[in-house]
Amino acid sequence: MTSPTPLSSTAPQPTNPTTTPAAALDQIKQEYRASLQDLTFNSKPIITNLTIIAQENVNAAQAIVGAIEEQMRDANPKHLLPLLYLTDSILKNVSGPYPAIFAPNIVNTFSSSYARVDNDDKARFLRVLQTWRSHPG
Repeated sequence: MTSPTPLSSTAPQPTNPTTTPAAALDQIKQEYRASLQDLTFNSKPIITNLTIIAQENVNAAQAIVGAIEEQMRDANPKHLLPLLYLTDSILKNVSGPYPAIFAPNIVNTFSSSYARVDNDDKARFLRVLQTWRSHPG
């Protein structure tokens, strides 16, 4: 079993030879969660970068999805729409395990986030949901 790829080439490599795969996954989750802090507005470059990181770390998909779900639970309501756009980008652009990993919590994550946003963002949430209904696969 290979260890997860770091978030970026500049991310520190674990130097402790006793680092377990679980610890490496936790590190990726924490680093990705920290990166999510920058996603406070609808920024295509940030969403694209975070989507690329998710693609490059597909072997850590569980940790990345966990980071996104946690951020959506904890985020300011004004920051939820960009997080939904990131989720949408990963689901539509990254092949691999992401749809299956998002699936168990997506209804609750979407619903609880939808309940917290203003009416303008509610309309945008529903537009994203409509694309999911019509998106093949």
